Amino acid sequence: MTSPDNQPPKPTPSEQFSDVLIKLLITGSGGSTLYFLFSEQIPSALIALLVTSGATLLTSFGQGLMAPLKKVSNKWGTKAGTAAATRADSTLENWSGIDAKYLKALQAYCYALEVEGFKADLPPLELKEIFVPIRLDSDPNNPTDADSIKRIWDLLPRDKQLVNERYRRLAIIAAPGYGKTTLTRYLTLNYADQAHKQFGAADRLPILLLFRAMHGQIQNEQTPPLPELILSQVSKLPRCQDLEVSAQWFKQRLDQGKCLVMFDGLDEVPNARREQISKWVNWQMQAYPSQFILTSRPHGYDSSLFQGIARVGILDFTVKDKEAFINKWYRAMLWHKKWETLWQRSQRQPDGQQLSEVQARAQCEDEAVKAANELMGQIVRTPALNDLAKNPLLVTIIAATYEAFEYLPDKRVKLYKKMFDLLLENRPYRRETKLTIAAVEESQPVLQQLAFKLTETGQEKFTPKQGSKWIADRLAQVELSELIKPKDFLKEIQTVAGLLAGEEGELYEFTHNNSPDRKAREIARKAIQALRFC
Repeated sequence: MTSPDNQPPKPTPSEQFSDVLIKLLITGSGGSTLYFLFSEQIPSALIALLVTSGATLLTSFGQGLMAPLKKVSNKWGTKAGTAAATRADSTLENWSGIDAKYLKALQAYCYALEVEGFKADLPPLELKEIFVPIRLDSDPNNPTDADSIKRIWDLLPRDKQLVNERYRRLAIIAAPGYGKTTLTRYLTLNYADQAHKQFGAADRLPILLLFRAMHGQIQNEQTPPLPELILSQVSKLPRCQDLEVSAQWFKQRLDQGKCLVMFDGLDEVPNARREQISKWVNWQMQAYPSQFILTSRPHGYDSSLFQGIARVGILDFTVKDKEAFINKWYRAMLWHKKWETLWQRSQRQPDGQQLSEVQARAQCEDEAVKAANELMGQIVRTPALNDLAKNPLLVTIIAATYEAFEYLPDKRVKLYKKMFDLLLENRPYRRETKLTIAAVEESQPVLQQLAFKLTETGQEKFTPKQGSKWIADRLAQVELSELIKPKDFLKEIQTVAGLLAGEEGELYEFTHNNSPDRKAREIARKAIQALRFC
Protein backbone atom coordinates (compact mmCIF):
# COMPACT_ATOMS: atom_id res chain seq x y z
CA MET A 1 0.00 0.00 0.00
CA THR A 2 1.32 3.43 -0.93
CA SER A 3 2.17 5.66 2.04
CA PRO A 4 0.96 9.28 2.18
CA ASP A 5 4.57 10.41 1.80
CA ASN A 6 4.79 8.66 -1.57
CA GLN A 7 1.62 10.19 -3.01
CA PRO A 8 2.17 12.36 -6.09
CA PRO A 9 1.88 16.10 -5.46
CA LYS A 10 -1.63 17.47 -5.73
CA PRO A 11 -2.19 19.49 -8.93
CA THR A 12 -2.46 23.24 -8.48
CA PRO A 13 -5.79 24.93 -9.25
CA SER A 14 -4.45 26.23 -12.57
CA GLU A 15 -3.32 22.71 -13.53
CA GLN A 16 -6.73 21.31 -12.56
CA PHE A 17 -8.47 23.94 -14.64
CA SER A 18 -6.25 23.13 -17.61
CA ASP A 19 -7.27 19.47 -17.33
CA VAL A 20 -10.91 20.52 -17.57
CA LEU A 21 -10.17 22.64 -20.61
CA ILE A 22 -8.32 19.87 -22.46
CA LYS A 23 -10.97 17.28 -21.71
CA LEU A 24 -13.69 19.59 -22.94
CA LEU A 25 -11.78 20.38 -26.12
CA ILE A 26 -11.15 16.72 -26.88
CA THR A 27 -14.46 15.16 -25.90
CA GLY A 28 -16.75 17.99 -27.00
CA SER A 29 -18.91 17.32 -23.93
CA GLY A 30 -22.00 19.30 -22.98
CA GLY A 31 -23.13 21.10 -19.83
CA SER A 32 -23.50 18.06 -17.58
CA THR A 33 -19.88 17.08 -18.18
CA LEU A 34 -18.83 20.66 -17.50
CA TYR A 35 -20.62 20.63 -14.14
CA PHE A 36 -19.15 17.23 -13.21
CA LEU A 37 -15.60 18.20 -14.07
CA PHE A 38 -15.81 21.47 -12.22
CA SER A 39 -17.49 20.05 -9.15
CA GLU A 40 -15.05 17.13 -8.94
CA GLN A 41 -11.76 18.73 -9.90
CA ILE A 42 -11.80 22.45 -9.23
CA PRO A 43 -11.75 23.80 -5.66
CA SER A 44 -14.93 25.58 -4.66
CA ALA A 45 -13.07 28.81 -4.06
CA LEU A 46 -11.86 28.84 -7.66
CA ILE A 47 -15.36 28.01 -8.93
CA ALA A 48 -16.77 30.91 -6.96
CA LEU A 49 -14.09 33.18 -8.32
CA LEU A 50 -14.86 32.18 -11.90
CA VAL A 51 -18.63 32.50 -11.47
CA THR A 52 -18.70 35.82 -9.63
CA SER A 53 -15.87 37.69 -11.28
CA GLY A 54 -17.99 38.62 -14.29
CA ALA A 55 -17.37 38.58 -17.99
CA THR A 56 -14.51 41.04 -17.90
CA LEU A 57 -12.40 39.05 -15.46
CA LEU A 58 -13.19 35.76 -17.23
CA THR A 59 -12.27 37.23 -20.60
CA SER A 60 -9.03 38.59 -19.21
CA PHE A 61 -8.20 35.28 -17.58
CA GLY A 62 -9.08 33.40 -20.76
CA GLN A 63 -6.77 35.55 -22.81
CA GLY A 64 -3.94 34.72 -20.46
CA LEU A 65 -4.90 31.05 -20.38
CA MET A 66 -4.49 30.70 -24.14
CA ALA A 67 -1.43 32.93 -24.26
CA PRO A 68 1.25 30.22 -24.44
CA LEU A 69 -0.76 28.53 -27.16
CA LYS A 70 -0.93 31.78 -29.17
CA LYS A 71 2.52 33.07 -28.26
CA VAL A 72 0.95 35.99 -26.36
CA SER A 73 1.55 36.82 -22.72
CA ASN A 74 -1.03 37.88 -20.15
CA LYS A 75 -0.43 38.59 -16.49
CA TRP A 76 -3.24 36.58 -14.88
CA GLY A 77 -3.58 33.57 -17.18
CA THR A 78 0.04 32.74 -17.96
CA LYS A 79 0.48 30.11 -15.28
CA ALA A 80 -2.74 28.26 -16.14
CA GLY A 81 -2.07 28.65 -19.86
CA THR A 82 1.36 27.07 -19.51
CA ALA A 83 -0.16 24.14 -17.64
CA ALA A 84 -2.83 23.76 -20.33
CA ALA A 85 -0.24 23.80 -23.10
CA THR A 86 1.83 21.15 -21.32
CA ARG A 87 -1.17 18.89 -20.79
CA ALA A 88 -2.36 19.44 -24.36
CA ASP A 89 1.03 18.30 -25.65
CA SER A 90 0.80 15.21 -23.47
CA THR A 91 -2.73 14.43 -24.66
CA LEU A 92 -1.86 14.91 -28.32
CA GLU A 93 1.15 12.62 -27.89
CA ASN A 94 -1.28 10.06 -26.52
CA TRP A 95 -3.51 10.38 -29.55
CA SER A 96 -0.64 10.39 -31.99
CA GLY A 97 0.42 7.15 -30.29
CA ILE A 98 -2.79 5.61 -31.62
CA ASP A 99 -1.95 6.93 -35.07
CA ALA A 100 1.61 5.64 -34.79
CA LYS A 101 0.56 2.12 -33.81
CA TYR A 102 -1.90 1.96 -36.69
CA LEU A 103 0.60 3.37 -39.19
CA LYS A 104 3.29 0.92 -38.06
CA ALA A 105 0.88 -1.95 -38.67
CA LEU A 106 0.13 -0.62 -42.17
CA GLN A 107 3.83 -0.19 -42.85
CA ALA A 108 4.50 -3.84 -42.03
CA TYR A 109 1.45 -4.99 -44.00
CA CYS A 110 2.58 -3.24 -47.21
CA TYR A 111 6.36 -3.46 -46.82
CA ALA A 112 7.00 -6.53 -48.97
CA LEU A 113 6.53 -6.87 -52.71
CA GLU A 114 3.57 -9.14 -53.43
CA VAL A 115 3.07 -10.71 -56.85
CA GLU A 116 -0.18 -12.59 -56.38
CA GLY A 117 -0.16 -16.10 -57.74
CA PHE A 118 3.45 -15.97 -58.96
CA LYS A 119 5.37 -19.08 -57.96
CA ALA A 120 9.11 -18.65 -58.21
CA ASP A 121 12.20 -18.99 -56.08
CA LEU A 122 12.27 -15.34 -55.08
CA PRO A 123 13.90 -13.90 -51.97
CA PRO A 124 11.92 -11.47 -49.82
CA LEU A 125 11.86 -8.18 -51.70
CA GLU A 126 10.91 -4.74 -50.44
CA LEU A 127 8.15 -3.04 -52.40
CA LYS A 128 10.00 0.27 -52.58
CA GLU A 129 13.21 -1.23 -53.92
CA ILE A 130 11.35 -2.63 -56.94
CA PHE A 131 8.52 -0.14 -57.55
CA VAL A 132 8.64 1.95 -60.72
CA PRO A 133 6.18 4.88 -60.93
CA ILE A 134 3.45 4.12 -63.43
CA ARG A 135 2.10 6.64 -65.91
CA LEU A 136 -1.56 7.52 -65.54
CA ASP A 137 -3.84 8.77 -68.29
CA SER A 138 -6.06 11.40 -66.69
CA ASP A 139 -8.08 11.80 -69.90
CA PRO A 140 -8.76 8.32 -71.36
CA ASN A 141 -11.00 9.88 -74.01
CA ASN A 142 -8.02 11.76 -75.44
CA PRO A 143 -5.04 9.39 -75.13
CA THR A 144 -2.82 11.39 -77.49
CA ASP A 145 -2.84 14.46 -75.24
CA ALA A 146 0.58 14.65 -73.56
CA ASP A 147 -0.82 16.95 -70.85
CA SER A 148 -3.12 14.16 -69.68
CA ILE A 149 -0.21 11.90 -68.69
CA LYS A 150 0.28 12.12 -64.93
CA ARG A 151 2.00 10.42 -62.04
CA ILE A 152 -0.08 9.52 -59.00
CA TRP A 153 1.46 12.26 -56.87
CA ASP A 154 0.24 14.84 -59.40
CA LEU A 155 -3.34 13.88 -58.61
CA LEU A 156 -3.21 13.69 -54.81
CA PRO A 157 -3.56 16.65 -52.41
CA ARG A 158 -0.44 18.80 -52.28
CA ASP A 159 1.05 20.26 -49.14
CA LYS A 160 -0.07 23.87 -48.53
CA GLN A 161 -2.22 23.89 -51.66
CA LEU A 162 -5.96 23.76 -52.21
CA VAL A 163 -7.34 20.31 -52.97
CA ASN A 164 -8.01 19.74 -56.68
CA GLU A 165 -11.67 18.76 -56.52
CA ARG A 166 -11.48 17.15 -59.96
CA TYR A 167 -9.30 14.36 -58.59
CA ARG A 168 -10.64 14.10 -55.05
CA ARG A 169 -12.50 10.94 -56.08
CA LEU A 170 -10.42 8.78 -58.42
CA ALA A 171 -11.27 5.55 -60.24
CA ILE A 172 -8.12 3.86 -61.54
CA ILE A 173 -9.29 1.42 -64.20
CA ALA A 174 -6.86 -0.92 -65.96
CA ALA A 175 -6.46 -4.46 -67.26
CA PRO A 176 -4.83 -7.23 -65.19
CA GLY A 177 -1.14 -6.83 -64.47
CA TYR A 178 -0.92 -3.05 -64.68
CA GLY A 179 -0.16 -2.61 -61.00
CA LYS A 180 -3.39 -1.30 -59.49
CA THR A 181 -3.09 -3.25 -56.24
CA THR A 182 0.64 -2.61 -56.03
CA LEU A 183 -0.03 1.11 -56.43
CA THR A 184 -2.47 1.18 -53.50
CA ARG A 185 0.02 -0.71 -51.33
CA TYR A 186 2.80 1.66 -52.39
CA LEU A 187 0.70 4.71 -51.47
CA THR A 188 -0.31 3.15 -48.16
CA LEU A 189 3.33 2.46 -47.33
CA ASN A 190 4.48 5.97 -48.23
CA TYR A 191 1.82 7.67 -46.13
CA ALA A 192 2.41 5.22 -43.28
CA ASP A 193 6.16 5.89 -43.07
CA GLN A 194 5.81 9.61 -43.88
CA ALA A 195 7.75 9.31 -47.15
CA HIS A 196 4.87 11.06 -48.95
CA LYS A 197 6.39 14.35 -47.83
CA GLN A 198 9.31 13.96 -50.22
CA PHE A 199 6.78 14.07 -53.08
CA GLY A 200 5.21 17.28 -51.77
CA ALA A 201 2.00 15.49 -50.77
CA ALA A 202 -0.16 16.73 -47.91
CA ASP A 203 -0.55 14.63 -44.78
CA ARG A 204 -3.36 12.08 -44.97
CA LEU A 205 -4.28 9.07 -42.86
CA PRO A 206 -4.04 6.06 -45.23
CA ILE A 207 -6.87 3.53 -45.19
CA LEU A 208 -6.61 0.48 -47.46
CA LEU A 209 -9.75 -1.61 -47.95
CA LEU A 210 -9.86 -4.75 -50.10
CA PHE A 211 -13.23 -5.55 -51.67
CA ARG A 212 -12.53 -9.27 -51.55
CA ALA A 213 -12.21 -9.07 -47.75
CA MET A 214 -15.04 -6.68 -46.94
CA HIS A 215 -17.83 -6.90 -49.53
CA GLY A 216 -19.69 -9.46 -47.43
CA GLN A 217 -20.21 -6.86 -44.69
CA ILE A 218 -22.04 -4.43 -46.97
CA GLN A 219 -25.81 -4.76 -46.62
CA ASN A 220 -27.23 -1.86 -48.61
CA GLU A 221 -26.36 1.56 -50.01
CA GLN A 222 -25.69 3.12 -46.61
CA THR A 223 -24.97 0.18 -44.32
CA PRO A 224 -22.56 -0.15 -42.71
CA PRO A 225 -21.28 3.43 -42.43
CA LEU A 226 -17.73 3.73 -43.72
CA PRO A 227 -16.16 4.45 -40.27
CA GLU A 228 -17.62 1.23 -38.87
CA LEU A 229 -16.36 -0.83 -41.78
CA ILE A 230 -12.90 0.75 -41.51
CA LEU A 231 -12.74 -0.11 -37.81
CA SER A 232 -13.70 -3.74 -38.47
CA GLN A 233 -10.96 -4.08 -41.11
CA VAL A 234 -8.30 -2.24 -39.09
CA SER A 235 -8.89 -4.54 -36.12
CA LYS A 236 -7.73 -7.45 -38.30
CA LEU A 237 -4.24 -5.97 -38.71
CA PRO A 238 -1.53 -7.50 -36.49
CA ARG A 239 -1.21 -5.66 -33.16
CA CYS A 240 -4.30 -3.58 -33.90
CA GLN A 241 -6.85 -5.87 -32.27
CA ASP A 242 -6.76 -3.80 -29.08
CA LEU A 243 -6.18 -0.43 -30.73
CA GLU A 244 -7.82 2.22 -28.54
CA VAL A 245 -9.79 3.80 -31.34
CA SER A 246 -13.46 3.97 -32.27
CA ALA A 247 -15.52 4.38 -35.42
CA GLN A 248 -16.09 7.96 -34.27
CA TRP A 249 -12.31 8.50 -34.30
CA PHE A 250 -12.19 7.56 -37.99
CA LYS A 251 -15.38 9.51 -38.75
CA GLN A 252 -13.85 12.68 -37.33
CA ARG A 253 -10.86 12.37 -39.65
CA LEU A 254 -13.04 11.53 -42.63
CA ASP A 255 -15.21 14.57 -41.92
CA GLN A 256 -12.12 16.76 -41.68
CA GLY A 257 -10.86 15.59 -45.08
CA LYS A 258 -7.75 14.11 -43.47
CA CYS A 259 -7.94 10.58 -44.91
CA LEU A 260 -6.82 8.83 -48.08
CA VAL A 261 -9.26 5.95 -48.50
CA MET A 262 -8.37 3.30 -51.09
CA PHE A 263 -10.91 0.70 -52.24
CA ASP A 264 -9.03 -2.00 -54.15
CA GLY A 265 -10.43 -4.57 -56.57
CA LEU A 266 -14.08 -3.80 -57.33
CA ASP A 267 -13.92 -6.42 -60.10
CA GLU A 268 -13.33 -9.09 -57.43
CA VAL A 269 -16.86 -8.62 -56.09
CA PRO A 270 -19.24 -11.31 -57.41
CA ASN A 271 -21.31 -10.10 -60.37
CA ALA A 272 -24.58 -10.48 -58.49
CA ARG A 273 -23.45 -8.07 -55.76
CA ARG A 274 -21.34 -5.59 -57.71
CA GLU A 275 -24.10 -3.05 -58.39
CA GLN A 276 -25.08 -2.91 -54.73
CA ILE A 277 -21.45 -2.61 -53.63
CA SER A 278 -20.83 0.13 -56.22
CA LYS A 279 -23.77 2.14 -54.89
CA TRP A 280 -22.44 1.78 -51.35
CA VAL A 281 -18.99 3.02 -52.42
CA ASN A 282 -20.49 5.95 -54.31
CA TRP A 283 -22.55 6.92 -51.25
CA GLN A 284 -19.50 6.86 -48.96
CA MET A 285 -17.42 8.88 -51.42
CA GLN A 286 -20.08 11.58 -51.53
CA ALA A 287 -20.53 11.62 -47.74
CA TYR A 288 -17.01 12.68 -46.75
CA PRO A 289 -14.61 15.37 -48.07
CA SER A 290 -11.57 13.08 -47.83
CA GLN A 291 -9.50 11.74 -50.76
CA PHE A 292 -10.78 8.50 -52.33
CA ILE A 293 -9.24 6.05 -54.80
CA LEU A 294 -11.12 3.11 -56.32
CA THR A 295 -9.41 0.44 -58.45
CA SER A 296 -10.95 -2.08 -60.81
CA ARG A 297 -10.51 -3.95 -64.04
CA PRO A 298 -12.64 -2.44 -66.82
CA HIS A 299 -15.41 -5.04 -66.67
CA GLY A 300 -15.96 -4.43 -62.96
CA TYR A 301 -16.57 -0.68 -63.17
CA ASP A 302 -19.93 0.76 -64.25
CA SER A 303 -19.50 4.53 -64.49
CA SER A 304 -23.29 5.08 -64.41
CA LEU A 305 -23.29 4.03 -60.75
CA PHE A 306 -20.83 6.73 -59.69
CA GLN A 307 -21.07 10.52 -59.56
CA GLY A 308 -18.28 13.07 -59.62
CA ILE A 309 -15.49 10.53 -60.05
CA ALA A 310 -12.51 11.08 -62.35
CA ARG A 311 -11.68 7.94 -64.32
CA VAL A 312 -7.95 7.40 -64.81
CA GLY A 313 -6.22 4.73 -66.89
CA ILE A 314 -2.75 3.20 -66.65
CA LEU A 315 -0.46 3.43 -69.65
CA ASP A 316 1.93 0.81 -70.99
CA PHE A 317 5.50 0.77 -69.75
CA THR A 318 7.86 2.88 -71.84
CA VAL A 319 11.36 1.64 -72.69
CA LYS A 320 12.66 3.78 -69.80
CA ASP A 321 10.11 2.22 -67.44
CA LYS A 322 11.23 -1.26 -68.46
CA GLU A 323 14.89 -0.33 -67.99
CA ALA A 324 14.21 1.17 -64.57
CA PHE A 325 12.26 -1.89 -63.41
CA ILE A 326 14.80 -4.42 -64.66
CA ASN A 327 17.69 -2.48 -63.11
CA LYS A 328 15.90 -2.38 -59.76
CA TRP A 329 14.98 -6.04 -60.07
CA TYR A 330 18.55 -7.26 -60.61
CA ARG A 331 19.94 -4.93 -57.95
CA ALA A 332 17.52 -6.34 -55.38
CA MET A 333 17.81 -9.96 -56.50
CA LEU A 334 21.62 -10.03 -56.60
CA TRP A 335 21.84 -8.35 -53.21
CA HIS A 336 19.36 -10.59 -51.41
CA LYS A 337 20.30 -13.86 -53.13
CA LYS A 338 24.06 -13.39 -53.28
CA TRP A 339 25.93 -10.36 -51.98
CA GLU A 340 24.11 -9.78 -48.71
CA THR A 341 24.89 -13.36 -47.68
CA LEU A 342 28.53 -13.12 -48.78
CA TRP A 343 28.99 -9.86 -46.90
CA GLN A 344 27.43 -11.27 -43.71
CA ARG A 345 29.56 -14.44 -43.90
CA SER A 346 32.70 -12.38 -44.31
CA GLN A 347 32.08 -10.70 -40.97
CA ARG A 348 33.03 -13.97 -39.27
CA GLN A 349 36.49 -13.82 -40.87
CA PRO A 350 39.55 -12.06 -39.45
CA ASP A 351 39.60 -8.29 -39.92
CA GLY A 352 41.75 -8.32 -43.02
CA GLN A 353 39.46 -10.79 -44.81
CA GLN A 354 36.14 -9.06 -44.17
CA LEU A 355 34.11 -7.35 -46.86
CA SER A 356 32.71 -3.94 -46.09
CA GLU A 357 29.05 -3.37 -46.90
CA VAL A 358 30.11 -0.56 -49.23
CA GLN A 359 32.35 -2.95 -51.19
CA ALA A 360 29.66 -5.62 -51.35
CA ARG A 361 27.01 -3.19 -52.57
CA ALA A 362 29.37 -1.70 -55.17
CA GLN A 363 30.11 -5.15 -56.59
CA CYS A 364 26.39 -5.99 -56.53
CA GLU A 365 25.59 -2.77 -58.39
CA ASP A 366 28.20 -3.50 -61.06
CA GLU A 367 26.82 -6.99 -61.69
CA ALA A 368 23.23 -5.74 -61.65
CA VAL A 369 23.91 -3.07 -64.27
CA LYS A 370 25.59 -5.57 -66.60
CA ALA A 371 22.84 -8.17 -66.19
CA ALA A 372 20.07 -5.59 -66.67
CA ASN A 373 21.71 -4.18 -69.79
CA GLU A 374 22.02 -7.66 -71.26
CA LEU A 375 18.40 -8.55 -70.53
CA MET A 376 17.06 -5.22 -71.75
CA GLY A 377 19.08 -5.48 -74.95
CA GLN A 378 17.55 -8.85 -75.73
CA ILE A 379 14.04 -7.60 -75.02
CA VAL A 380 14.45 -4.64 -77.35
CA ARG A 381 15.92 -6.84 -80.09
CA THR A 382 13.03 -9.34 -79.86
CA PRO A 383 9.83 -7.53 -80.96
CA ALA A 384 7.43 -10.13 -79.58
CA LEU A 385 9.01 -9.94 -76.12
CA ASN A 386 9.32 -6.17 -76.20
CA ASP A 387 5.61 -5.99 -76.95
CA LEU A 388 4.86 -8.46 -74.19
CA ALA A 389 6.80 -6.47 -71.58
CA LYS A 390 4.27 -3.68 -71.40
CA ASN A 391 3.11 -3.79 -67.79
CA PRO A 392 4.65 -4.49 -64.36
CA LEU A 393 3.31 -8.03 -64.03
CA LEU A 394 4.61 -9.22 -67.39
CA VAL A 395 8.00 -7.55 -66.91
CA THR A 396 8.18 -9.30 -63.53
CA ILE A 397 7.52 -12.66 -65.21
CA ILE A 398 10.23 -11.98 -67.79
CA ALA A 399 12.76 -10.81 -65.20
CA ALA A 400 12.03 -13.71 -62.85
CA THR A 401 12.03 -16.35 -65.59
CA TYR A 402 15.46 -15.61 -66.99
CA GLU A 403 18.70 -15.97 -65.17
CA ALA A 404 21.38 -13.41 -65.87
CA PHE A 405 22.91 -13.60 -69.34
CA GLU A 406 20.59 -16.31 -70.68
CA TYR A 407 19.58 -16.03 -74.32
CA LEU A 408 15.93 -14.98 -74.36
CA PRO A 409 14.64 -16.40 -77.65
CA ASP A 410 15.71 -19.90 -76.59
CA LYS A 411 13.51 -19.59 -73.48
CA ARG A 412 10.45 -17.95 -75.04
CA VAL A 413 8.22 -21.02 -74.75
CA LYS A 414 9.16 -21.37 -71.08
CA LEU A 415 8.18 -17.75 -70.58
CA TYR A 416 4.79 -18.18 -72.20
CA LYS A 417 4.13 -21.26 -70.11
CA LYS A 418 4.86 -19.34 -66.92
CA MET A 419 2.61 -16.53 -68.10
CA PHE A 420 -0.22 -18.96 -68.77
CA ASP A 421 0.21 -20.69 -65.42
CA LEU A 422 0.08 -17.35 -63.62
CA LEU A 423 -2.83 -15.78 -65.47
CA LEU A 424 -4.98 -18.89 -65.96
CA GLU A 425 -4.62 -20.62 -62.61
CA ASN A 426 -2.45 -19.17 -59.85
CA ARG A 427 -3.54 -15.54 -59.93
CA PRO A 428 -7.31 -16.15 -60.29
CA TYR A 429 -7.11 -18.64 -57.41
CA ARG A 430 -5.35 -16.15 -55.14
CA ARG A 431 -7.87 -13.44 -55.99
CA GLU A 432 -10.88 -15.72 -55.49
CA THR A 433 -12.11 -14.90 -59.02
CA LYS A 434 -11.70 -18.40 -60.39
CA LEU A 435 -12.26 -19.45 -63.98
CA THR A 436 -14.96 -22.06 -64.62
CA ILE A 437 -12.27 -24.17 -66.33
CA ALA A 438 -9.75 -23.64 -63.55
CA ALA A 439 -7.01 -26.12 -64.49
CA VAL A 440 -4.44 -24.58 -66.79
CA GLU A 441 -3.79 -27.92 -68.53
CA GLU A 442 -7.45 -27.88 -69.67
CA SER A 443 -7.93 -24.22 -70.59
CA GLN A 444 -4.56 -23.87 -72.31
CA PRO A 445 -5.32 -26.31 -75.20
CA VAL A 446 -8.52 -24.39 -75.92
CA LEU A 447 -6.52 -21.19 -76.28
CA GLN A 448 -3.94 -22.99 -78.39
CA GLN A 449 -6.74 -23.93 -80.77
CA LEU A 450 -7.78 -20.29 -80.91
CA ALA A 451 -4.22 -19.17 -81.64
CA PHE A 452 -3.89 -21.83 -84.32
CA LYS A 453 -7.03 -20.60 -86.08
CA LEU A 454 -5.79 -17.02 -86.01
CA THR A 455 -2.50 -18.08 -87.56
CA GLU A 456 -4.25 -20.28 -90.13
CA THR A 457 -6.59 -17.50 -91.26
CA GLY A 458 -4.01 -14.73 -90.98
CA GLN A 459 -6.31 -12.76 -88.69
CA GLU A 460 -5.27 -10.63 -85.75
CA LYS A 461 -8.75 -10.02 -84.33
CA PHE A 462 -11.92 -12.05 -84.22
CA THR A 463 -15.55 -11.67 -83.26
CA PRO A 464 -17.06 -13.54 -80.30
CA LYS A 465 -19.08 -15.59 -82.81
CA GLN A 466 -15.94 -16.59 -84.75
CA GLY A 467 -14.00 -17.43 -81.62
CA SER A 468 -16.84 -19.48 -80.20
CA LYS A 469 -17.04 -21.55 -83.39
CA TRP A 470 -13.28 -22.14 -83.45
CA ILE A 471 -13.04 -23.41 -79.88
CA ALA A 472 -16.36 -25.24 -79.53
CA ASP A 473 -15.10 -28.74 -80.39
CA ARG A 474 -11.94 -28.41 -78.30
CA LEU A 475 -13.85 -27.00 -75.34
CA ALA A 476 -16.32 -29.90 -75.49
CA GLN A 477 -13.45 -32.31 -74.75
CA VAL A 478 -12.68 -30.57 -71.47
CA GLU A 479 -14.05 -31.75 -68.14
CA LEU A 480 -16.73 -29.37 -66.81
CA SER A 481 -17.29 -28.00 -70.33
CA GLU A 482 -21.03 -28.46 -69.82
CA LEU A 483 -20.87 -25.64 -67.25
CA ILE A 484 -19.79 -22.96 -69.69
CA LYS A 485 -20.59 -21.94 -73.26
CA PRO A 486 -17.78 -21.02 -75.69
CA LYS A 487 -18.72 -17.32 -75.71
CA ASP A 488 -18.68 -17.26 -71.89
CA PHE A 489 -15.31 -19.02 -71.85
CA LEU A 490 -13.88 -16.24 -74.04
CA LYS A 491 -15.45 -13.64 -71.76
CA GLU A 492 -13.80 -15.18 -68.69
CA ILE A 493 -10.42 -15.31 -70.43
CA GLN A 494 -10.84 -11.59 -71.09
CA THR A 495 -12.19 -10.42 -67.72
CA VAL A 496 -10.53 -12.83 -65.27
CA ALA A 497 -7.28 -13.95 -66.91
CA GLY A 498 -6.70 -10.84 -68.99
CA LEU A 499 -5.31 -12.80 -71.94
CA LEU A 500 -7.84 -11.34 -74.38
CA ALA A 501 -8.58 -7.70 -75.02
CA GLY A 502 -11.94 -6.42 -76.19
CA GLU A 503 -15.53 -6.56 -75.06
CA GLU A 504 -18.35 -8.93 -75.93
CA GLY A 505 -20.05 -7.79 -79.14
CA GLU A 506 -16.80 -6.27 -80.37
CA LEU A 507 -13.54 -7.73 -81.65
CA TYR A 508 -11.25 -9.81 -79.46
CA GLU A 509 -7.48 -10.11 -79.76
CA PHE A 510 -4.71 -11.58 -77.64
CA THR A 511 -3.50 -8.87 -75.29
CA HIS A 512 0.11 -9.19 -76.43
CA ASN A 513 -0.83 -8.65 -80.09
CA ASN A 514 -0.59 -4.85 -79.94
CA SER A 515 2.73 -4.46 -81.73
CA PRO A 516 2.56 -2.85 -85.18
CA ASP A 517 5.12 -5.46 -86.25
CA ARG A 518 3.09 -8.21 -87.96
CA LYS A 519 5.95 -10.66 -87.61
CA ALA A 520 6.06 -10.04 -83.86
CA ARG A 521 2.38 -10.91 -83.54
CA GLU A 522 2.86 -14.08 -85.54
CA ILE A 523 5.77 -15.13 -83.31
CA ALA A 524 3.60 -14.54 -80.24
CA ARG A 525 0.76 -16.67 -81.57
CA LYS A 526 3.15 -19.46 -82.56
CA ALA A 527 4.64 -19.36 -79.09
CA ILE A 528 1.19 -20.05 -77.66
CA GLN A 529 0.78 -22.99 -80.02
CA ALA A 530 4.23 -24.28 -79.09
CA LEU A 531 3.10 -24.73 -75.51
CA ARG A 532 1.45 -28.00 -76.54
CA PHE A 533 4.96 -29.49 -76.68
CA CYS A 534 5.94 -28.33 -73.17
